[in-house]
Amino acid sequence: VQCPYHRCRLRPRWGRIFKSLSDEKQEDIYEQYQKFLNSIPAGDTVTLNFINTFEDFEDRLKRVAPAIQGDNLDKYRKEYTDILSEKLRSARTSIATAKYFTYSIVSPSVDDAMARFEEIDNDVLSSFEKICGEKAKPLSLERRLEVMHDIMNKGDESFFFEHDENGKTTIDWARIRKLGLTTKDIIAPPSFKFSNSNFMIGERYGQTLFLDSIANWLNTNFLTELTEASFESCIALRIVPIAPEETSTLIKRRNIAITNDVIEAQKKAMKNNISPEFISVDIKNAKMQIDELQDDLLNRDQKMFIIGLVITHFADSEAELKTQKNIIKNIALKYVCGFKSLNMQQERGLFASMPFGTNRAFENIRRLIKTESLGVFMPFDFAAATQEG
Repeated sequence: VQCPYHRCRLRPRWGRIFKSLSDEKQEDIYEQYQKFLNSIPAGDTVTLNFINTFEDFEDRLKRVAPAIQGDNLDKYRKEYTDILSEKLRSARTSIATAKYFTYSIVSPSVDDAMARFEEIDNDVLSSFEKICGEKAKPLSLERRLEVMHDIMNKGDESFFFEHDENGKTTIDWARIRKLGLTTKDIIAPPSFKFSNSNFMIGERYGQTLFLDSIANWLNTNFLTELTEASFESCIALRIVPIAPEETSTLIKRRNIAITNDVIEAQKKAMKNNISPEFISVDIKNAKMQIDELQDDLLNRDQKMFIIGLVITHFADSEAELKTQKNIIKNIALKYVCGFKSLNMQQERGLFASMPFGTNRAFENIRRLIKTESLGVFMPFDFAAATQEG
């Protein structure tokens, strides 16, 4: 599969994500995130997931409102709660965004994988804290399953998931085995029905789109605005680093091909009594881009990555689904990017957008990108860097 190379300018356009920070702090976060991306070894895969769900208003208010203490300050607490209530009611239809980071590796055995994951946990958590000053924590198997259940079973509670006094998700595995069930059974929806360009999951409609084109000038607001759309959705950005030797071979082959195109164009121009300097602008630009890329890789600590971005959105009707699709496409057009429907691959697209860390649906929607371009797809915002785990 060919991976078109995306060329980005030397610096991204900072969006409202960092508007409250100084220029120096913005650059520091951006540089730290690039260092983290460059630290991912070839062979490993990282997937950033953004899960948008409707949140119960009372639950949301309860989390942020001050608790009544039974003292003479309660009247102020109630007044503050009223202000919070008004603000939350005017917010974006009570959409909550949970952010998950899935790290996938290839290992000869489970024991080796677990040992490696312990190292990865320390490295990743330390990196995140350096980048944004916030702490993340590993997601338990039970909580991950509950997240997937909630995506596929909107509003339907499952008696398989229980919560202790601290809110930690637990599962009675002995009971699961006794019933002869698997993890698939406890997260599965009532039904699936997939068609060419959309699907039904229970009584809901869904559709998966993929990022087909990216602007040369990338903007940090692009990903933020997608996650702020006021409907339920799952967004997944899959990141696969390329080994330096493979990158070198790829660039050399591309350089040879472009050089041959330049020579052929110059020969053709001379035969037609035209100066060899007047060759196709596209060929000149391609040559300039590959030369700049070589310089970036050799002198500016840039690495190459293969990325894929998909978004699955859910609605109660096909008409609503179409409206949501237009919203997504308009957001992309605003940033000179483009989304297309993942035709004939809706099933793969659905599961690729969820926090499984799988490769399904990403094989044919890959793009080649360098570190500073990828760094613009930053998963952090001004309010919080991580979500519950």
